[in-house]
Amino acid sequence: MTMQSVSLSALEASAANPRRKFDRETIEGLAASIRTDGLLHNLVVSPVKGKGKKERYQIVSGSRRFEALRLLEDAYRVLEVQARQFTGKLGFIAMEGESVWTAFPPRGTNDLALYEAVRGLSDHDLSGLQTLLAALSFGQADCDRLDTRDSLFNRVARDLGVDMRSHWRPDAAFLSKRTREQLVGIARACGYAEGIGLVGGYKKSELVACLVRHFQTAQTTSEPTAAQQKARNWSPEAMLFPAVDPNAPSAQEDEEVEDIEVE
Repeated sequence: MTMQSVSLSALEASAANPRRKFDRETIEGLAASIRTDGLLHNLVVSPVKGKGKKERYQIVSGSRRFEALRLLEDAYRVLEVQARQFTGKLGFIAMEGESVWTAFPPRGTNDLALYEAVRGLSDHDLSGLQTLLAALSFGQADCDRLDTRDSLFNRVARDLGVDMRSHWRPDAAFLSKRTREQLVGIARACGYAEGIGLVGGYKKSELVACLVRHFQTAQTTSEPTAAQQKARNWSPEAMLFPAVDPNAPSAQEDEEVEDIEVE
C-alpha cells in the first residue's frame, strides 16, 4: 500500500458499497471534526481501469470522510465557479488550474475595456460581482506581513474554526526553506526529537528528509504514537489566527528590559 495525493474530483464511490445515502448531520459533524483536527485517517482507494486518460479512483474505505471533505470543499468551489463565470463576462481568461485569488480581478488588461464590460453588466450581475470581490479580497490586505492583531479576519477565522492543518502539511518544499536551526526547533516541537542531542549532528538535508518522513508517517498511521500525534498537531506559528511572530520578544524578555530600565 502506498500513499499519494489525489484530487477529490478523481474519486468515486464504490459500486460494492451498500451505503448510498448518509445522514446530513453526521457528515456535517465529521466535516467540523476534520476542519478542527485535520484528516486523522486517510482514505483507501484503488485505481479504476478503462475510464479514459484521466486517472480515476474508487473508494475502498472512507466514504463518509469523502462526503465530509466534499462538503468542506463546496464553499471554495462556489467562489471558484462564480469567479470563472465573471471572467467570461468581463472578457478575460483565467488559466485552468490558476487560483482565482491571483487571476481575479485581472492585471495588465485594458482599463477602458474592463470598465465598459463592467458597465454592461446587469444589476443582478453587478450585485454578484460586488459580493465576489468582497469574498476574494477579504483578509488579503495583510498577505505581505504577519497578521498578529485581533483583526476582523482573525476573529472570523476563529469563529469558523479554520485550521490550516486541514489544508496544508509540512513538505520538502517548505522545510528546505528553513534554516538548520529552525529545522532543529521543528524537530523538537513535532516530536521527532525530544532533545537537540539526537539531531545535533545532522546536516540540513538530512533533517529535511527525516522530517518529511516523520510527518508523512504520522499522517498515514492508524495508531499514532505520542511523537506522531505531536507531528499531526504541529503547524507553523505564522498559520495561527492570529499569527505569532517568532521574532517578537517574549514576555520574559520584556520583563528583563523593564528591570534594566528601573535600575
